[in-house]
Amino acid sequence: MKRPFAVEGMTSIRSAFDVTETMDRIESVVWARCMKVFARINQQHEAKLAGLDIPPMQLLIFGDPRTCIPLMQDLPSLALDLPLKVLVWEAPQGAVWISHYSTEYLSLRHGIEENRLPRIETLIQKAME
Repeated sequence: MKRPFAVEGMTSIRSAFDVTETMDRIESVVWARCMKVFARINQQHEAKLAGLDIPPMQLLIFGDPRTCIPLMQDLPSLALDLPLKVLVWEAPQGAVWISHYSTEYLSLRHGIEENRLPRIETLIQKAME
């Protein structure tokens, strides 16, 4: 299936689960890896509170302060992209997508070696098993 949209550095993969279960799986892996969940935002719910309607969509903001804070101390621009973010959303046709900035893109964007950044792709892959 064709990717839903093209944004520089963004990766989107299709999930076999609905938005809530997909996000539950990702959040479970985050906790299992002793990372911190800073926020889980149900954007569909927030839209309803504002009198608007959007398909299911949730954003997870997470990371490991023990590894990310030293990176931000060395390179403050990383604070624009750390903690990490994953968006799980339902397309109009009903497909559920997981979108995030790739580790490769973040390393190029900030001029840092890729192996110094958390591997978000590995985490998502584990969550989808």
